[in-house]
Amino acid sequence: MAANSLADAGPGAVVFMLLFGLLLAAWPIAVITNFRGYRDSHARRSITAGRRFVNARALPDGADAEHERAFSRIMQYVVAGGFLLAAAALVGAAAAELVRRVTGG
Repeated sequence: MAANSLADAGPGAVVFMLLFGLLLAAWPIAVITNFRGYRDSHARRSITAGRRFVNARALPDGADAEHERAFSRIMQYVVAGGFLLAAAALVGAAAAELVRRVTGG
């Protein structure tokens, strides 16, 4: 029997949601802060693997690599921001439910 709302869920489900939200936040934080060069190495691996983000024919000579890196960095920020918002929503909802249960409200 599935819970119809977070208030009907058991305490284990709420704690799991809190931990999952914190785990989900680890990757975006590593990308945004460039933890130990993670963002740069990921962009380098993507570019050298042949995944093209920008149409090379539309760029002037010599600007291809620079535009590729800039576009890759921007897209990583956009995707990481989406994941960070989802993680914040999970953590916020789980924390609010835990506080509600502890205070008896």
